[in-house]
Amino acid sequence: MWVFNTRHDFGVETDPTQGEFFVNNEIDRSSALVRETIQNSLDARRDDVSTVEVRFAFHEGALFLGPTMLREYLSDLIPHLRLCGLDLDGIDLNEPRFLVVEDFGTHGLRGNPATKEPSDFYYFWHVVGRSGKGDAKAGRWGLGKTVFPNSSQISAFFGYTVRSDDRRQLLLGQTCLKTHSLNGTTYLPYAFYQSSGERTFELPYEEVNRHTDLGGKNALISRHFYYFGSKARSLPKHLLGICHQTQGHRSDSNAVFVQPFIDWIESLKLIDGQLYGWPDFIINWGDAQNCGCRARKEDGENDKGC
Repeated sequence: MWVFNTRHDFGVETDPTQGEFFVNNEIDRSSALVRETIQNSLDARRDDVSTVEVRFAFHEGALFLGPTMLREYLSDLIPHLRLCGLDLDGIDLNEPRFLVVEDFGTHGLRGNPATKEPSDFYYFWHVVGRSGKGDAKAGRWGLGKTVFPNSSQISAFFGYTVRSDDRRQLLLGQTCLKTHSLNGTTYLPYAFYQSSGERTFELPYEEVNRHTDLGGKNALISRHFYYFGSKARSLPKHLLGICHQTQGHRSDSNAVFVQPFIDWIESLKLIDGQLYGWPDFIINWGDAQNCGCRARKEDGENDKGC
């Protein structure tokens, strides 16, 4: 949920302006975004890798989120955006266009996410203008991350990290607006999409179902895949033997096609781990009361280990 903290009755009231440091007549927002993102990723390179991979990809539509989850991510935020003067009329929030930035070969945001103890996690999410980076690192002022909300039409972004030390997977969202009033209450510019409530330390969402999901006898996880959906590629004739309309997909009779298939799909020169087409059919769970997929979804929500 999105949580906005209220203004204090004392102190200095300020609105964020640091994003303008990265945009001028020579550097536009896109250039600043690419530069600062790559720099942050390079600074977080793991010691056991020689290179860091950074991917930028635009996506449009609800993807696999569906309207219910999109409302969960955005509904509490929208009233605040309108009060801050953001023009939402040209944005289809039911089918949004969004940028996904991924890096590989990095440590992720390490550190205790529940305390103010100095760490990568704390400095990235909770500090602006100060950094935990030493002199050997290129970015030491703690301002580069402001390019994320500054590049967004809704001044918001989500961050999902997989940490190299404990493999925890954490999600937070953040928006950077300006001081504003809603229903007679004055709110501060920064807000978080967080798992904790108001007036509490901003805690991330965590993959709490991971143990259940992977608790069965077998689990298959892939980071090397291609999703074609409605834009499927036609198989060449020498691979058509893979296809059949009956049961038996667990058979090893396709073993002879494995290497030819790998050779063919790699010849397409596509980036793995990407979405190249939307699903042929996206289920509306609210209307699918009696179908088998609804039952499977509910089984998953019950988190019964197999």
